Amino acid sequence: MKADLRSRSSSLKRANQLITRNFRTFWNQTIGREIKLDLECSIEVYRAEDSEKVGTPYLVFWISDGLNKLYPRQRSQGVRWFISFYLQMMATGRTDTNQLFLLDEPGAHLHPRAQEDVLRLINHLCKSVPIVYSTHSPHMIEYDKLYRVYGVQREGDMDDSPTRIIDANSLGSASTDTLSPVLTIMGVDLSHQQVIKKSDNVLLEEISGYYYLKAFWQLTKEGTTAHFLAASGASKIETLANLFIGWGLDFGIALDDDNHGRASFNSMKRNLFGDDEERAGKRMIKLKPFKGIEDVFSKEDFFCFVLREPPIEEALSNSDYMKTNGRSKPVAAFQFLGRVRDGEIKFDDLSAETRTNIKDVKDRIVKMLKTHKDR
Repeated sequence: MKADLRSRSSSLKRANQLITRNFRTFWNQTIGREIKLDLECSIEVYRAEDSEKVGTPYLVFWISDGLNKLYPRQRSQGVRWFISFYLQMMATGRTDTNQLFLLDEPGAHLHPRAQEDVLRLINHLCKSVPIVYSTHSPHMIEYDKLYRVYGVQREGDMDDSPTRIIDANSLGSASTDTLSPVLTIMGVDLSHQQVIKKSDNVLLEEISGYYYLKAFWQLTKEGTTAHFLAASGASKIETLANLFIGWGLDFGIALDDDNHGRASFNSMKRNLFGDDEERAGKRMIKLKPFKGIEDVFSKEDFFCFVLREPPIEEALSNSDYMKTNGRSKPVAAFQFLGRVRDGEIKFDDLSAETRTNIKDVKDRIVKMLKTHKDR
């Protein structure tokens, strides 16, 4: 404010351009086909009619569409909410104070594509500010990050019934109403062809298998297309398979070689393939001899590259170790995938045993997919 008018105007113009450019990286909506919103700020001075404040400068904020400058209150409730949320969160991310944001139904006044902008902003900001939000919207959930989703539901019909928190590993036990956003996003993505494709789908027991197999595909530089989709347990795959048949979508199934996996395999062989061993074998594989996807790794590799901690002398398999010690399978798998994508882990870093197991699992899935194409 102590600078001359030219310097002050130049500084303000640069600031307006900077905040608009950053804002547009998250807000992708347009007015009509092409017009995007600008955020602007100008300096005004109180006039004579405001006797107590006359001569005092103040800031005026505008939301501009390139032709018209409007006060924020003249824009829709959804736009006002997003801009205030954006400015508040970006400002908070620049401070050193420890804060946690709890958001109830963020983006509730926005249409689906604008809600995806909210989610993109949350993903950017949560690297520096922890954010927890509740939602009933499928557009505020990401299929490949189900490990961070918790279900919340009442444990009875009474007003004072306790509330149950259900983590990602146990989402299959939640009610259909609680899971409706997750189930809906599958339907939404089906129509937009983002998650469920027409062919090359591989149904898996759980989300940790999704992360590991994505990592195996990258480690081995496998070129065969495979769209992995995770159920919430081996017993849920048969329901998914029936849906895929009803939708006319091609699919294969990969199951762990444990009691649950074998039971599901036999049930689907009977109910879906009329107990025809050959037909079932073209659509389904058991990841023998692994009880869980974690057992593809040697014990040393699992502790070194997945858990990132010294191995312990214990007779348990990797998968049993995770269950016995209450470790999160989805989080461990997701972190491993992240390190593979970042180039921290290369295929040659792994032991010969692990490399052989990964190639075997990968080759069997590729063979199953190619069998479908050759029919």
